Amino acid sequence: MTVRERLFLVAGTNFTQRKLAIDNIKKKILKGKDASFNIFTFYGKEVSLKSLQEKIFTFSFDKERAVVFKNADLLPKEIKGFLFQDIKRVLLTTHVILEIEKDYSAFAKEKKTTSNEFFSFALKNACIFKIGSMRVAATIDDFRMSLRRNDLQSALYSLDGLFNNRNQGRDLGPLILGILVSKISYLYESKNKNRYFKYLWQADRAIKEKGIEARLAIEVLLVKLLKT
Repeated sequence: MTVRERLFLVAGTNFTQRKLAIDNIKKKILKGKDASFNIFTFYGKEVSLKSLQEKIFTFSFDKERAVVFKNADLLPKEIKGFLFQDIKRVLLTTHVILEIEKDYSAFAKEKKTTSNEFFSFALKNACIFKIGSMRVAATIDDFRMSLRRNDLQSALYSLDGLFNNRNQGRDLGPLILGILVSKISYLYESKNKNRYFKYLWQADRAIKEKGIEARLAIEVLLVKLLKT
């Protein structure tokens, strides 16, 4: 049995759709089987390693078993470490469902996601359910506001929405670079301006001379400018 058949990641801001996805996963697990079903739910920071291990490694051969981690992005470091180190042993007896109460794209780009071995493994190997959000499409004003707050994740989220909006023109890249020029000019202290303008020049050169996609070049630029 493959990892994708035992490890699931459900991400999105819509509670009802997340619940429906998890219910469908349960039905998939039990499809064509007579076994009864045990499901254990743990909440983010409240998970203890001892209680989790007791649930997972208490064998019951006549029942299908699943563990749901709600707010999985808030799991303690030791829990993520345990899941990564023992994932094969865990999946041998248990289906694991990671529920993330945020947009998949935003979660996947967060530093605490990309820098964590377990989440990186899940993004590559889990069966992923991306729940569509009910939010209003991102606007340029949303992007500007995230810059004023120095909020990297909101800026990346808004950028993603802007580039996904088919109504946006082909000049979106230059427009956003212009906004970032203004931010650097007015919001940063002079001692940092030279360095940040260098980052801008590198992004502009990557787009115009190297043919790098504007979206990707600007994402890299935002990380350099807003990373704390």
